[in-house]
Amino acid sequence: MEDLIKKIAASAGISDEQAKKAAETAMAYVKEHADKDGFMDKVGDFAEGAKEKFGDLAEGAKEKFEDLQEGASEAFGKLKGFASGLFGGDKKDEKKEDEKKIEEPKKEEEKK
Repeated sequence: MEDLIKKIAASAGISDEQAKKAAETAMAYVKEHADKDGFMDKVGDFAEGAKEKFGDLAEGAKEKFEDLQEGASEAFGKLKGFASGLFGGDKKDEKKEDEKKIEEPKKEEEKK
């Protein structure tokens, strides 16, 4: 309130006491007429609308983050596969498969 009084005094070129009286008069006027003109209803409507918009914004941000997380997970999986291929991970798996193919017929022959 003090800042407002100083600003009024400086702008109007009046004393702080006169500015204080002007600020008090203006505030009383706003309080008196605010409810008559539906001002408080408008403020309430604005607040409700803002709450809804922020809720929508938060939900959108959550969905985007989930999409980002999913995309990062997929990219990491591809990178892991690529790195494994670079260092022979796929060849090791292929070698194990080849060994199984060789071992299975030997075991069947031994059973006979």
